[in-house]
Amino acid sequence: MNKTILLTFVFALLCVGLVSALSTGNLVAYYSFDVDATDSSGNGYDGSVTGDLSLVEGVLSNANNFTGDDRVYISDSVTSAGSNWSACLWVYPNSAADDDIAFHMRESGTASENLIVQFRDDNNIDIYGDNGYGLFNDQSYGINAWYFICVTMDNATSVKTYYNSTLKSTDNSVTGTFANEQIWIGSRFT
Repeated sequence: MNKTILLTFVFALLCVGLVSALSTGNLVAYYSFDVDATDSSGNGYDGSVTGDLSLVEGVLSNANNFTGDDRVYISDSVTSAGSNWSACLWVYPNSAADDDIAFHMRESGTASENLIVQFRDDNNIDIYGDNGYGLFNDQSYGINAWYFICVTMDNATSVKTYYNSTLKSTDNSVTGTFANEQIWIGSRFT
């Protein structure tokens, strides 16, 4: 994978507005990735880096460059807060993808629930979960441009996906809470 990801990654509860999440008291974790994987929200959900992430120019300040052997792991305690949440990220593909994973959230217990944001080798983005449900797919992307992607879960029954702040899909048939999930950024669960 050769992607630059500014993970102005936001994990918030009851996030009503995509941008307003940063100014609410419901913010659970915020990873600016302008230096490392420290949680800037003050809640202590720091990520653990594997590999050698390098800094590049980002949207707001710096960003981390994920090159395929780098990833950030965020423990499952960050997702134990409830069934209403939003996860948002800025992504900057700087070369053709090879079915690269930008974000992977996986149930850490006996179940195998997944939520994945993937950049496909045909220059389309997929956001999908278990049982083959595709929340969002066939959205084309270009090289050397920033993309803002958000996924929201509402009361464990509805998942919405946003692409560049535009609602792209709603799935009201989702079951489960995605509680106690492990999060991997820049890689699939290992």
